[in-house]
Amino acid sequence: MKRVLSVFLSLTIAFLIITTSVPVAFAAQYTGACGSGVVWNLDTFTGELVISGNGDMKDYTADSMPSWSAHQNYIKNVTVEDGVTSVGAYAFYNITGYKYLKMTSVNLSSSVTVIDEYAFRGCKSMTTVIGPNVEQIGDYAFRSCENLSVLNLVSVVSVGNGAFSFCTGITSLPILLSLTTIGPSAFKGCSSLTELVLPSNVTSLGEQAFAECTGLTSVEFSASDITERLYGVFSGSGAESGMNVTFGSNVTTVPAGLFENCTNLNQVTFGNGITEVGEYAFYASGVRNVSVSPTVTQIGNHAFTLCNSLTAFTVDGSNTAFAAGDSGELLNKTKTYIYRYPSGRTETSYTCPNTVRFIDTGAFSGDDDLVSVNTKNVVTVNEYAFTLCSSLSDVTLPLVTSLKTYAFADCNNLTDVSASKLKVTGDYAFFGCDSLYDLSGFTALTTIGNYSFSNAQGFETLSIPSSVTSIGDYAFNNCDNLSTLVVPSSVASIHEGAFANCENLSSVTLEEGVTTIYQYAFLNCPALLSVTIPASVTQIGSVAFGYKQASAGYAAISGFKIYCYSGTEGYKYAYNHSSRLSYEIVTDSIGEDSYSPDTNEEQPVTDLNVFTLIFSLIEKLFAVIKNLI
Repeated sequence: MKRVLSVFLSLTIAFLIITTSVPVAFAAQYTGACGSGVVWNLDTFTGELVISGNGDMKDYTADSMPSWSAHQNYIKNVTVEDGVTSVGAYAFYNITGYKYLKMTSVNLSSSVTVIDEYAFRGCKSMTTVIGPNVEQIGDYAFRSCENLSVLNLVSVVSVGNGAFSFCTGITSLPILLSLTTIGPSAFKGCSSLTELVLPSNVTSLGEQAFAECTGLTSVEFSASDITERLYGVFSGSGAESGMNVTFGSNVTTVPAGLFENCTNLNQVTFGNGITEVGEYAFYASGVRNVSVSPTVTQIGNHAFTLCNSLTAFTVDGSNTAFAAGDSGELLNKTKTYIYRYPSGRTETSYTCPNTVRFIDTGAFSGDDDLVSVNTKNVVTVNEYAFTLCSSLSDVTLPLVTSLKTYAFADCNNLTDVSASKLKVTGDYAFFGCDSLYDLSGFTALTTIGNYSFSNAQGFETLSIPSSVTSIGDYAFNNCDNLSTLVVPSSVASIHEGAFANCENLSSVTLEEGVTTIYQYAFLNCPALLSVTIPASVTQIGSVAFGYKQASAGYAAISGFKIYCYSGTEGYKYAYNHSSRLSYEIVTDSIGEDSYSPDTNEEQPVTDLNVFTLIFSLIEKLFAVIKNLI
């Protein structure tokens, strides 16, 4: 019995020894260096990683990580003790999102002033960061820390590119109270952020700094020193229920591009200090109404373009620069200038007020409802004035003599233009107007600008008006449905590429009177197999007719034939290209076939063979015999 008792006691003592030593066995201590004079210590039992010493922590890279990363599964909390001055680059870098899954908090002592780039990138379990004296946060330092919600960083002055981007747990930003510099995309995608106050201490704001913050319901902008162009700082931001924007009384300039592409932006309130609204400031935003305060004296181009929910402008009666029209349009004080028509209106027709003489850049662009517009007493239509008016089909321009660049570009339903005094169409003026099928309404037109009707697919049979004297570079380029063209005697010059790339153009009539046909004028018109060149032509550029682009320069269009008069510029062109193109002399009344090839003329690249050359020589011989007879 005693022996049994002795064995039992021995086993009990052994069990107690083993069980009391288990924590010791599993509570390993790991340590290592992480900078000159800086070390780390990890207690795997508590999950505490402590970094201590003096000076900066070492900077790491994505390919060279700190030695504690081998034990990252144990780390729950990080403490950086007094004396250490920075958190090194890539210190806890986690691009995959599968590391540091237990790490929830970081406590930085008062000596830490810098958190370097990518330091905590992707630590998605981290909820809390405390760093009372941190002044600088590097690029992408906390990017995609999706559960980060507590930011006790009250001394931060500068935040780098994407530093807190896609930190979807952040609901407020007390950090802004000390910031002066916010880098591009710094808080992009912080979708739980609902209210934002941007104080006056912020003096630099990067592109898309608060883009895609889709929970924002209100923004107060008081950063008065920011006046430079800002590209989409709030692009895509705003809650579905709407976002309201207020400008502080200290702000004098709404920066260009500040709220562009904010489709959920509803209400804008200008402070009484605002004097200028920058270009594209609210471009393509959802703003519904705009109240122009007394102090506003300048509104930039496209500030309210594509704001398709905007129904009216209201203007304070004491404003000395602007007034509102009867249709809610924004006018100058004397009502001679339309700055912007509210494209949220549903009316389908509009006639400019009798007093209006000028339509500003982009004034109607992007309107989806207007079908008919009469400019009445307007004499000047500026750039982009009606660009992308998708429903516009009927335009009357009674007094307009010239159009500026892109004036009606991409108005895909525009069919009727009545412009009895229009002399000049600016570059790209009707670019991409696919429903425009003739120029009968342009009775006074003299100059067709560069690319004016390029990419317009409505033309099939086109007679250039007899008033036209010049057709600009690539004026009808890529008009794929154009098949028949008549150029009248009034046209002196057809410029470079004017009818290039018209793939179905098969018939061209050039009337006597045309003097200059520039290079590439009819390049890449594969259906065009012949042309008669008038005797009046005195200059023809290289590969003007009969060629298409090839992998190595230009190749002749098979079967292309030139009809020309002997001794003329047309004959010279035909002769110089006779090894590639066939030709026929229309009459010999002008002179003898005495022209010899111009060796200085650029010779297009094409495939030749002996038979082609022999055939060309025989053809020339028959032409000479015919003339002698």
